[in-house]
Amino acid sequence: MDIATEFMSAIINAFEANKRLADRAVEQVPDDKLHVALDDNTNSIAVIMKHVAGNLLSRWTDFLTTDGEKPGRNRDDEFVDSFGMLGAWLDLLDGDSQEPETGRPGKDGIDPWGTALRTVGP
Repeated sequence: MDIATEFMSAIINAFEANKRLADRAVEQVPDDKLHVALDDNTNSIAVIMKHVAGNLLSRWTDFLTTDGEKPGRNRDDEFVDSFGMLGAWLDLLDGDSQEPETGRPGKDGIDPWGTALRTVGP
């Protein structure tokens, strides 16, 4: 295997490991605690998850041809806690569910982690 292939494999492994780590950590938190911010200067886990999803989509969509911040992104809305149950949001992050507040397919059919992984994948 050449160095470029090894490097790309390491990147994909790191993305997948981070996703597994985040999924397992969040699955241990009861739904009602996902929406609790520790104080006025912090965000809840739910808001952080929403922001990460927006960031993954914005940064990794058309990665080599457009700026990281996409015009359709509503970054301010990412910091509004507008969702419910954990399972629905884990599915949304994986692109195989509907947005809890609208019933639309997850992020208009685009999954944040999948977008990142497809961008760097083979």
